[in-house]
Amino acid sequence: AGFFGNLSTGLRQNGYNVTEAYFTDHIFQYSANQKNYSKLFSITRYFRNKFYSRSQTEKFPRFLYFLIFQISLHLFFFQSVLKHNVFIFGFGISIFENGKDLKWLKRMGKTVISVVALGSEARPPYIDGARRKPDGSWDSIDEIIRLSCEMKKKLEGIERYSSIVVGAPLTSQFLEKPFVNLFELGLPYPKFKSEITEQRKSKTDRQLKILHSPSNLLAKGTIKIREALDSLKRKGYNFDYFELTNSPNKVVLEAIASCDFVVDQVYSDTAMATFATEAAFLGKPAIVGGYGWDELKKFVKAEKFPASYICKPETLETAIEELIVNEQFRNDLGKSAYKFVHDNWEAKKVGKKFSLLIEGEMPNDWILDPYEIIYTQGIGLSESELKKMIESVIKIGGEKALSLDNKPRLKEAFLKLIHSKASKDNLESTV
Repeated sequence: AGFFGNLSTGLRQNGYNVTEAYFTDHIFQYSANQKNYSKLFSITRYFRNKFYSRSQTEKFPRFLYFLIFQISLHLFFFQSVLKHNVFIFGFGISIFENGKDLKWLKRMGKTVISVVALGSEARPPYIDGARRKPDGSWDSIDEIIRLSCEMKKKLEGIERYSSIVVGAPLTSQFLEKPFVNLFELGLPYPKFKSEITEQRKSKTDRQLKILHSPSNLLAKGTIKIREALDSLKRKGYNFDYFELTNSPNKVVLEAIASCDFVVDQVYSDTAMATFATEAAFLGKPAIVGGYGWDELKKFVKAEKFPASYICKPETLETAIEELIVNEQFRNDLGKSAYKFVHDNWEAKKVGKKFSLLIEGEMPNDWILDPYEIIYTQGIGLSESELKKMIESVIKIGGEKALSLDNKPRLKEAFLKLIHSKASKDNLESTV
């Protein structure tokens, strides 16, 4: 979510010549979308998007869109090879859809950094609640198994041909080779424009404001958040609750600037995703629920662990209540979050850390062994929902359908999970 645009800014601030290439604009209209692309890439982008979104009523032969797209794409690839020595890819995507360019770039001696730490590009589909449809249903179990196998093979190729892989501890289930821990690098973010920070400073409304901005209501546990807030209202607490869904980034930032704290999500596998990061840069604390905090703390140094209010899903209401009643704690947490991101995650500082990857000078303690990480709960799912999915996958495809035969400890943890008894709270559906 704006990661690579902000990273590009940070790399430029460290003296690198950066060419950005995005086939599509981000749905939330991050400023990184506005790019001065080369004429060749603009042609490539135009015909690619026309090919994939073309209306059936158009008379221009569809294969011509594809042909022009492929010709211009190959020309863009060779132009890029001549111009650049380092390639940074994200979300499991490179220049060519089949990833064949990774193999070519390795043979040419180019440095390839693949970032697979930002969400669903590496997280096993059967523990990824963000893959559910709006009505709460999933694709067929056969399709989930197929997607899992496909993802595992794709990641194997990325690991084989990349110079460096950047991953996140709790989404590394399918990774087999040591990877750079994203928490050592951070989520790059630029300093906010003065009008946004001034809005934060000039707030005069004394009514407490709580903000939630889900990109996916099911994955973020929005129903649970609403239930917790309704319960607190019934207890007599007075506050305004604002909910923004799929809003442009500018609108979200303005809302953050005028709120007191944010509730990010209920079932997360990272302590500070984009929304919480934006809140931190504006000095606002974020509540983030999840099951994996004990495991995550094993692999993230204390000084690199984000300053969010992390909690278990079943203690979400208690966490919200504490930030409502304890103004001093709320303000201190906001200050801690602000200091953390400005000290560690400003775009220029993240760009500097990426320069160590580029120059081959990164510290050894940035590297994690994926075989040491045992995390099964995924994202966007209660324990009961997760158990039901794992049971269905194994029933249809057997244990091999987990695509974890190379990780017996992790596979055993999944098998143990489905035989455990979920807590009373987690037996309730988030739908």
